[in-house]
Amino acid sequence: MYSNIVESFNNWAKEARQLPITPIIDMLRYKMMELMHERRDRSHKWQTYLVPKIEELINMNIENGRGLTVRYSNGERFEVVADCRYEVNLNTHTCSCRYWQVYDHLCSYACAMIIRKYELVYTYVSEFFTVDAYRRIYEHAIFPIVDIFKPTGVKCEDLIIKPPITKPKTRKLKKKRIKSQPEEVHLLKCGRCHNVGHNRKTCNAPIAEE
Repeated sequence: MYSNIVESFNNWAKEARQLPITPIIDMLRYKMMELMHERRDRSHKWQTYLVPKIEELINMNIENGRGLTVRYSNGERFEVVADCRYEVNLNTHTCSCRYWQVYDHLCSYACAMIIRKYELVYTYVSEFFTVDAYRRIYEHAIFPIVDIFKPTGVKCEDLIIKPPITKPKTRKLKKKRIKSQPEEVHLLKCGRCHNVGHNRKTCNAPIAEE
């Protein structure tokens, strides 16, 4: 798989890659447990309505929008003049610059229009960016798991481990990342026979004539 989210997760969990499946799951569990706690604890120190990063962006866009010219069309649609003209629609939460649609929070042109109407900018910001929503996401804890009970008093010399019924097939463990479907797969080309699918080292074909 290949995307920003997947690559970030792979980097976050890279120390667990070489472990067997059970330790991998346990390591991911306690890493998630610590992450949930850190973010839950951090959010309770915030005093703003929006999460700090979005609060900072909105305040910056408010300052950038103070000097812009706003022209009324009707109660919901406005024309904001900056380096060029932009149309802002309060009803559909859209701006012709497309910042509002893409990031789901206010651009400087929308802020200029809302300030002109003397309305609260927080009314037009998605609930997803509020501190309350952030706290609800991380309010549930991942609980610790105690060790599995192991019986005592069993003598090792009394245990007889029998050989397997069949001989297990040995194979080399795959450590390379599995590529996602959209990724371009590089095909091997043999320098000996000039065919694809293998290399010179594993080639069994007759030498190609020049």
